[in-house]
Amino acid sequence: MLAFARCPRTFCSFVLAGLVSFGSRSAWASSCASPAGFDPCFDANALWLPGGAAKFVALPDTRLTSPMQWSFGIATELSRGLVQLRVPSPDATGREIRVVDYVSDATGLFAVGLIPDLELSGAFAVRAYENGSGVNGITTQSGSPLMTAAFRDPRLSLAYSFDNSIPVADLGVRLGLDVSLPFGDDHAFAGEQSVAGGPSGTVSYRFARVSFSAGVGLRLRRALDFGGVRLGNQAFTALGVGFDAFEPGALFFGLEANALPALGASHTHTLNSPATSATLIPAEWLASVSSSLRSSHWSIRVAGGAGLPLSSETTPTQTTHFAGLTSPEFRFLLSARFTPSAR
Repeated sequence: MLAFARCPRTFCSFVLAGLVSFGSRSAWASSCASPAGFDPCFDANALWLPGGAAKFVALPDTRLTSPMQWSFGIATELSRGLVQLRVPSPDATGREIRVVDYVSDATGLFAVGLIPDLELSGAFAVRAYENGSGVNGITTQSGSPLMTAAFRDPRLSLAYSFDNSIPVADLGVRLGLDVSLPFGDDHAFAGEQSVAGGPSGTVSYRFARVSFSAGVGLRLRRALDFGGVRLGNQAFTALGVGFDAFEPGALFFGLEANALPALGASHTHTLNSPATSATLIPAEWLASVSSSLRSSHWSIRVAGGAGLPLSSETTPTQTTHFAGLTSPEFRFLLSARFTPSAR
């Protein structure tokens, strides 16, 4: 409790203001509705990459950038099957619609240390390529497909580290607040219709060459309906374990999983849906290999993974489990980061 009492006034005020702003309707909120009830105004790629240093793909490090120091990075992703539907058809198994199929994203990352233990970071992403039927392909086979490129919502993060306040050398704690601004192309499944974000916490522990990390948080946003599924406020949970093959950072192998369970009801009743209930938990696993290149300030990472079947839908006859909306069939990621030495 003593460590938490040292939270800077600026950081605590920022967190409080952010939480209050999420409680009211965003001034930037826009109308987003399709005639068929499939609202496209959400980012099909739900993976938020940390703007600062990170041993794992979705979990930031608890130790932050030194004061007045910068780090930069770029990440490229290729994923498939982020938004899929199965609708009734003469075929007994139904007709599969790949609303958003292949997606290629590029994200610029940065972090800067403001004062000791306080860091500002950000992520600015573009969708270099995407294909799929889009919303029009759900109700007709002759509708216009998705636009092939789009801007995604930029995201800013403010984080405070308690690593220097904790007497256990290998234990780290980080608190952060993420804010995603609705400047992306929302009708192309590349952005939200309102401000989104929320607080998060990360805990890490290192034992010899093995590193553990866990994160919890919130994704708070304006809710929408997509084909009988309500996509609204979510929790964020993540777990990671990794191993340094040599000295720390030289060659790190990581395995992690993250999930976004809905905080409210996931099912909205529609006239044509046989489902009686639905549970939306987008989730995926990722394996990664990273290395800090010797005699330079660069580090690189290669990662790959797939969705986890934690979502479910119940009809009068059965319950089906599947990888939920925004969970990929597969994801591959390549990233590089430049971190200059602290003065």
